[in-house]
Amino acid sequence: MEKLKDLLNDNNFENYYKKVIDKIVDIQMTTSSEGLAIYDNDSLISEMNLMIKYYFEGILRKSLTKNQKEIINKTLNNIATIILSQPQNIFIHGNMKIDEINVLNNNIKIGESINAMNGSITYDLFSFLKDDDFNLLDDEVYSLALYFRDKKGLSIGDEQFIKWFDFMGLQRYINLLGYFSKSFICDGKKEYLREIPSTLEYVFDISNKYEETKPFTQLLKEL
Repeated sequence: MEKLKDLLNDNNFENYYKKVIDKIVDIQMTTSSEGLAIYDNDSLISEMNLMIKYYFEGILRKSLTKNQKEIINKTLNNIATIILSQPQNIFIHGNMKIDEINVLNNNIKIGESINAMNGSITYDLFSFLKDDDFNLLDDEVYSLALYFRDKKGLSIGDEQFIKWFDFMGLQRYINLLGYFSKSFICDGKKEYLREIPSTLEYVFDISNKYEETKPFTQLLKEL
């Protein structure tokens, strides 16, 4: 058995990525989410709110105005709404990282699920495709995301599915922005400071693509 990350290269990544996506689709179709904690609106918002306390107020030491707080709250609610408009009650593996995926006799072996939840269809897909252990170009990420959509047999256009994917990503990266900031402030983990610029860059780029989140982009510029 070999680790997937040790096998990937520019010539074979598409084949392996599609195999993993096929596995994610199979897991979603065959594994029940019944009885698992539900990744609902409150959970999504609560994770993103870490950014306010630990990044804006903690790292940047900003006292947010009433208007700025309203922009942030509206943005976070818009993100949660788009995520919850996707198919729900999906089994979320929660540990779909390249480092946890192995290959045995050309078959994909997914690591143990220790953070399983009940949630949105794009959660594990985004976690896998945006894993920093092997960086894909944006066009490659979106092409593979649409491959997932087709394997799932979803009757939805490219633009809408990519929006679902992007908003799932925004939620995850806004959460990470708060998590990295909290880890530095509360636990003294200086290494997490190095993760903030790239995390912030992703949030900025994706939020600037959509009308629902553009005011947040301007706020990031201001702060």
